Amino acid sequence: MATVDARIDLNALRENYLRIRSVVAGARISAVVKDNAYGHGLDLVVECLRDLADGFCVATIQEGISLRRLGVNQPIWILTGFHTAEELEASISHQLVPVVHSHHQISLILGLAIAKISVVVEVDTGMGRLGFGKNLLPVSISAVEIIVSEPPSSTLRAAPKNLLGL
Repeated sequence: MATVDARIDLNALRENYLRIRSVVAGARISAVVKDNAYGHGLDLVVECLRDLADGFCVATIQEGISLRRLGVNQPIWILTGFHTAEELEASISHQLVPVVHSHHQISLILGLAIAKISVVVEVDTGMGRLGFGKNLLPVSISAVEIIVSEPPSSTLRAAPKNLLGL
């Protein structure tokens, strides 16, 4: 049976990243490195982009913790968010930015009476995957506004997932 050997040219990766940066000058760009940087090696890819990336995106909280252990100081978005209070607490203690896409997650945040948290609110803009749909968005945003306003030190960041290329 044939085997597959995936190789990455780190110089080409840096050049591509710099090319993207030149096209979207002034925009913040995060590198999506989920699933071991798509099989290319998380540590290699992160080291290659560490000085260029404004942030990193991973699939799970464990991947985010791995990035922190590699010394990444930039924001780290957790694309699948959190599913339990323990995962939420881990994301807070490691200063990870979870994506919130369900009322269950909002309930967990409210239930923990968190002093400060940054989240990304995922809006379903028509792809039908995760996120708050247009029918639930006013109710969802109302709940998020409670999170943001109590306490006033909380932060809310929002980005439609389809604009992130996911």
